[in-house]
Amino acid sequence: VLLRVPGEHNFPLHPLSLPDHDTTPERLARSEAVTLFVERARAANPAFALNRENAPSVAEIVRRLDGLPLALELAAARMRLLSPQSMLDRLSSRLDILGTGARDVPERQQALRGALEWSYRMLPASARQLFARMSVFVGGCELDAIEEVCGADVVDDLVVLADNSLVTHEEVGGRSRIGMLETVREYALERLRQEGELAATRGAHASYFLRLAERAAPELTGSDQREWLERLEAEHDNFRAALAWAREEGETGVGLRLCASLWRLWYTHGHRREGREWLEHFLSDGRDSPEEARAEALNGAGMLAWEQGDYRVASELHEESLSLRRKLGNEAGVAQSLNNLGLVALYLGQHDRAAELARESLAIRRQLGSEWGVAASLSNLGLTLLFQGRLEEAEGPIRESLALRRRLGFLQNAAESLNNLGLLALYQGHTREARRRLEQSLEMSLESGNAGCLAASTLNLGTVELEEGRLEDARESLRRALEMFRQLGDRQGLIEGLEELACLSCAEERWEEAAWMLAAAESGRELLSAPRHPAQSAQEERWLSRLGSQDTPGVETARSEGAYLSLEEAVSRALGE
Repeated sequence: VLLRVPGEHNFPLHPLSLPDHDTTPERLARSEAVTLFVERARAANPAFALNRENAPSVAEIVRRLDGLPLALELAAARMRLLSPQSMLDRLSSRLDILGTGARDVPERQQALRGALEWSYRMLPASARQLFARMSVFVGGCELDAIEEVCGADVVDDLVVLADNSLVTHEEVGGRSRIGMLETVREYALERLRQEGELAATRGAHASYFLRLAERAAPELTGSDQREWLERLEAEHDNFRAALAWAREEGETGVGLRLCASLWRLWYTHGHRREGREWLEHFLSDGRDSPEEARAEALNGAGMLAWEQGDYRVASELHEESLSLRRKLGNEAGVAQSLNNLGLVALYLGQHDRAAELARESLAIRRQLGSEWGVAASLSNLGLTLLFQGRLEEAEGPIRESLALRRRLGFLQNAAESLNNLGLLALYQGHTREARRRLEQSLEMSLESGNAGCLAASTLNLGTVELEEGRLEDARESLRRALEMFRQLGDRQGLIEGLEELACLSCAEERWEEAAWMLAAAESGRELLSAPRHPAQSAQEERWLSRLGSQDTPGVETARSEGAYLSLEEAVSRALGE
């Protein structure tokens, strides 16, 4: 606690460093939090040792305890009786399991709850109220959110909470965020519940974040899309909390409006499984919601389904969105649904229909003067012509799309146009130019946070490296792309990754490996009803045709094995897991 006397200096003490996602004992030992936990656990139980079996549990324990030294010491003392996994299973309430500590320290330091209660009792009444109300924010928030949800005049009380180390402060993307460690937030949430304010404060929290999401939605197709996506990503845990509140309270209208505003965040930043789950829940329960919000949510669900290779589902969702938008007279929405239906048709192998839908969408958007929309329709038209092998015709729309997106500052979308230009150069046999464009796409995808384009460009770069004879580089790129597609839940990407790895195996004359990979990919395509497009087939055929002459028993057996592998099993096997 600060004394507020002349000459006093405040030196913030941060939690101990936490481990990254590598849970090997050697890597974990570099974490300050793990080092303290292991040291204190050995004091309680000399037989305790960090090993490969318990390392993941130890890593998760120290993360859940926020790297707080007192919490770590109290948890480590339990290693006399509990294994790390047993401790982890009981950590749903950090405050209750971390009970009595050493008897030669003050009572308030013997248990985590005691330490927090002592700090809480030292606060003035208004700061106690603010402390409790702030528990509804997950992952921190900005000052204006606290003012709207918790009360207008909060700055003085925030200073008091900071002086008592009950709130944290950090800069994210140049914006100031105030939050709580999860252990502290758990205690504050208990206080809010005891004071009878939990329901009202959670409702106010959901209302605030609904307003923020709806304010952000039009900006996600504007020149400031990158900044707004970063801001929404910073608040993602708060949006999850608001969606959970809407689901629990039966507020399907609020939930659907949130989903309609957030689907571009989920799509661009790779939260596709999660986004689909929220959308499917509120679309199934939200028939009485505002029709505009429902139409946009259907469109978002269709895009996420398309990204994951559920083309039939995506088509049904976009058709329903199109019908609703036509009923509402929303011409911009009609153009968007037409364009997205064309994208689905393209991956179903319906190339003529895809081109027709893209041109229809483009005409509406040119009439409306929507440069963002024109760029999107041009991109789809160019991609359709590219997949058909009409390479000279494809180049104009793709280049025009890229120029528009660059001028408008749409980095996420410009990365996709560069990826398509890279594919075009590859299919034309210009590998050096393909590499240059794909490396630009990779750089732009990383900068803008476009997870899907990052995976696609990595895959295509692996194909270029294969054509250049850089086989080790190709294998590394293709494996990395597979891992990304798996994380995104993108089945189309996984299939294409297996096909390119099969081509690489043919180049290395590893025929049995190529046979089972190709058979697994073909089974996957059959399930998705997604044939290889003509340009891709022509590109891969010079490698895969060599496999056809290898009719040995081993190759036939491998082909049979691959045909019965699930896509997930085939990917795990390809990655050597």
